Amino acid sequence: AFRKTVLDWLQERIDNIEDENPTGAFAARTVLKWATSPEEVIRAAQGVIDKPPKWEEVEELLSPWLQPFPAPLESVRSPTDLAGPDSRFVRVLGLKLHYIQAFPRTAASRPKAPTLVLMHGFNGCTFSWRHVMQELADAVGGRVIAFDRPPFGLSERPTQWNGGIENSPYSAAAGVNLTTALTRALGLGKYVLVGHSAGAPIAATAATQSDRCQGLVLVAPAVSLPKDWDKKKDA
Repeated sequence: AFRKTVLDWLQERIDNIEDENPTGAFAARTVLKWATSPEEVIRAAQGVIDKPPKWEEVEELLSPWLQPFPAPLESVRSPTDLAGPDSRFVRVLGLKLHYIQAFPRTAASRPKAPTLVLMHGFNGCTFSWRHVMQELADAVGGRVIAFDRPPFGLSERPTQWNGGIENSPYSAAAGVNLTTALTRALGLGKYVLVGHSAGAPIAATAATQSDRCQGLVLVAPAVSLPKDWDKKKDA
């Protein structure tokens, strides 16, 4: 009975974070899958219940996550100074986003081709796509855009915002809304989202936000999709 209770609780927790944090849900399911047996997870949980750790035992592990954001560094060059000749900036939902773009060579141009929007993974940036931007533009015959997902690359990375953690600009929900808002800010009509690694769950969820999104490509995705993901389009 205890085994079933713990597994049911873990599954419920994963289901509850599915929409808000699909990457976290994927990671949790992976841990459960890779565990030698469910009993290992149960024993770990039971061990914490039976003998809660002392603060001194977990302080080194947990304290970095409990600290407030450090003050901004001084004498730091601005993203604009570091930007390359192809860099562009646009303000979206209050954040200054950095992006680059490529257009097909004249012979390859297809006026009705959707724009490809490339979304990098964890610790990536527009630099991740440097070898494929022009090739993709020529292949699809349309515009290709790659942008730096906060807090990576040259996009703005605020250390303060109104509200609590639920309003964090770094949450999965914020990343989804930022992606769709960017497509509007750049005046995109039809577009296809291409998500790599940790950018994939953001792309997958953003693909459900607008009927202007005509396709979804996931590259080595760290993603877990809800069963009804294709039924959520409403705009």
